[in-house]
Amino acid sequence: SVGGAGHFTVVSSSQIRAAVPNGAPDGPITVVRSAGNLVSATALRVLTVTGLSSSSLYLGDTLTITGANLGAATGVTFPGHAGPVAPATVTSTSLQVVVPSDASNGSLTVSTSDLGSVGTPALTIIPLPSIAGISATNTPSGSTLHINGANFVGVTAVTIGSDNVTSAATVDSSTSITVAIPVGESTGAVRVTTGSATSSASPILYAHTNGLGQTYYDADPANTYDLANGTNAASVFDAGTITQTTCDGEAAIQLVTASEAAVWVYGSGALQGHVGLDTVATTPVCPTAADPAWG
Repeated sequence: SVGGAGHFTVVSSSQIRAAVPNGAPDGPITVVRSAGNLVSATALRVLTVTGLSSSSLYLGDTLTITGANLGAATGVTFPGHAGPVAPATVTSTSLQVVVPSDASNGSLTVSTSDLGSVGTPALTIIPLPSIAGISATNTPSGSTLHINGANFVGVTAVTIGSDNVTSAATVDSSTSITVAIPVGESTGAVRVTTGSATSSASPILYAHTNGLGQTYYDADPANTYDLANGTNAASVFDAGTITQTTCDGEAAIQLVTASEAAVWVYGSGALQGHVGLDTVATTPVCPTAADPAWG
């Protein structure tokens, strides 16, 4: 017996085969006989895993495995990953190992150089957050940025560039987050963090400033505006010729394309933000107070 009676088979007068019971401690082996007990001269060492530091982790997290006689551990095998992963640290009662990037759910196997191998309780891999895209079209500060993706569970941070905007974010579902874009936000990558994992795909939110000194945000890197209604229209600015001009003494931008002409006033007077647009002729006309205001 080792810490109690176990199943055994008498193979011969000189050999007994016995199963080591679950939870058996290290210690000498005792053979109970009617003629008197026999005790082994050396102690049996039992390779044991008693637990995991967490039953669920992200890929790339560090896992601690506790047990006994782990000092000669050489590797930990994860489901889904080819070959064992060498532990980062090893002691007789614990080891630490990094969860590989392709690990999947299931029990692990700890291998040692002296006592064989032993299984562990199951480990669940938490899916990484992922961003499929962001929706922002000529969006001013304070307006809503929509982040679409997957695995937005347990969100701990939402960032734009180096700015943490978590306090302005609302997790609508596991696939959707809305963020009120802070005033003064600059161009930056959008990221979502859940626990210790951060989304790998990072779409860029671009900050564009118009002639009025106002900042608008867009998922499009091109600083393009439709002067008639203030929405993005790459065909306007990208395809036209832009020059500076004045209207009634106010600073303005003159735009001429193949099919339309416009004057957009950004001076400090009464016409500030107004747009004069002609979609038939190609002769720019200064706006009046009755023309559309943009901004």
